[in-house]
Amino acid sequence: MTRQDVELRLETILCSRGENALNAIRDQARALTPALGANREMAQLDAVIGALLRSRPAKTLQTPGAQARAAGTPVDPERVERFDLLARALPTVTPPQRKDSVTSGPPFEHLSFFDAYFSNYIEGTEFDVDEARAIVFDGVIPAQRPADAHDMLGTYRLVGDAAWLTRNIGGDRDATSFLERLREAHAVLMAGRPEAGPGQWKTLPNQAGRTRFVEPELVQGTLVKGWETVRGLRTPFQRAAMVMFVLSEVHPFTDGNGRIARAFMNAELVAAGERRIIVPTVYRDDYLGGLRALSRQDNPMPFILMLDQAQRFTASVRWDEYVTALADLTDANAMAVAEEGVRLRVPRTAI
Repeated sequence: MTRQDVELRLETILCSRGENALNAIRDQARALTPALGANREMAQLDAVIGALLRSRPAKTLQTPGAQARAAGTPVDPERVERFDLLARALPTVTPPQRKDSVTSGPPFEHLSFFDAYFSNYIEGTEFDVDEARAIVFDGVIPAQRPADAHDMLGTYRLVGDAAWLTRNIGGDRDATSFLERLREAHAVLMAGRPEAGPGQWKTLPNQAGRTRFVEPELVQGTLVKGWETVRGLRTPFQRAAMVMFVLSEVHPFTDGNGRIARAFMNAELVAAGERRIIVPTVYRDDYLGGLRALSRQDNPMPFILMLDQAQRFTASVRWDEYVTALADLTDANAMAVAEEGVRLRVPRTAI
């Protein structure tokens, strides 16, 4: 085991089991030191643990994660490694640039509406498309589902805001600017659910199935590392994929994390003049499968290819008129659910 491996392992233990676990390891090692004649190694271990616990100087630490923790901005080291893994994989896939001509007027409204509609639907906020349209454009709030209706409205207000979509990570002055932009966007998105703490970082851990997301005390530090990784990528597609994965993997808020992740993904694309990515209902399992392959198996390719296919689909739809957009979406099976046994395809009008 290298020195870096030891630091990474100790920081992971500290993240998952707390300070007492590191103190117990140090005590056990100290008890074994005389018999092993490992005084020098014990001194090194003591220095690393002390630095991680911020009771000793941090200058001996070598890994970025350990250094960040000692500096008072701790990160989730496994997540940061996964960000680096994705950053290395993204340049190996080169999707074509899909230019975006839908930047204003009714076509922009139609595209933004379906972006918001599907982003809510795949999270379980399900409305008939006509009902959702009445909520967004006519202000018709169903008496039985006011909170769900405000989820739909909040998402549309964000992804339908052309000015907001022109702001991307390249325009952030620094990491603090990014964090503030993220909190402000979440406040818009979740304005109708005060119990979810709009614009506030989570204070309790959250998880989905077997995936436990970044611990609350590691959220801001891990987001900063993710922001740095995004800024180091070359193309809008690469930056979009990375920021979406960072936000999905960190899950920085109590609720609305998937929607905010997809909104920030699309801001990276739209700000660069490229077509946004819509994840329709029928593509939900592919979307989640790509995320899980990366998050649970450290396999980035299904995630990258999934986003490429979703952008290709979004670019193939005619957004000029609502009726033609809906017809294309229906023809592409976008409105279907996985249980119907059909797959997402390019609408026949685009072939």
